[in-house]
Amino acid sequence: MEIINHKNLTPDENWKYFRKVRAVIEDSNGNVAISTEGGKYIFPGGKCEQDEPEDKAISREIFEETGIKIDSSSFIREFQLYVIYDNFYNYRTGLLEPRHMLTTFYYAKTNETINEELMQLTEGELKEGFKIAFVDKNTLIKMLNEDHSNMENGIFFDEENKMVINKILKK
Repeated sequence: MEIINHKNLTPDENWKYFRKVRAVIEDSNGNVAISTEGGKYIFPGGKCEQDEPEDKAISREIFEETGIKIDSSSFIREFQLYVIYDNFYNYRTGLLEPRHMLTTFYYAKTNETINEELMQLTEGELKEGFKIAFVDKNTLIKMLNEDHSNMENGIFFDEENKMVINKILKK
């Protein structure tokens, strides 16, 4: 497990905790799915529902955000990232909050294309201008290396994406 905890923080019961799943989805041309939301690049995926197994959550989230059905057995679990921040901006409350998150990253290949008619985006994703597309790996790495620290929570997504570059995309 990889850990990002720059301030050596110790969460307590008042901190929000999330389990998330994200995936690097590669198409038959070697392109990778990447979404933009609120101006930041994010790999498809999202929060696990309470007591939802990660392998079920990743299939559900990928379908909701791409319209592509990928059986959970087709996902390869790559790594887990545990992050601890005391200043994560909550869009709903408008406040900086402490939170800690465990994100499991997966990899899968597909022959399907994004199907917007089947996508089931959340209100928050729609509000943030969610868009998703397959892009070639070189373009993707350039996009992920852009600096988003001037955006709300941008630095957190930048750190997560650099981890994905090193752990999955550069294999």
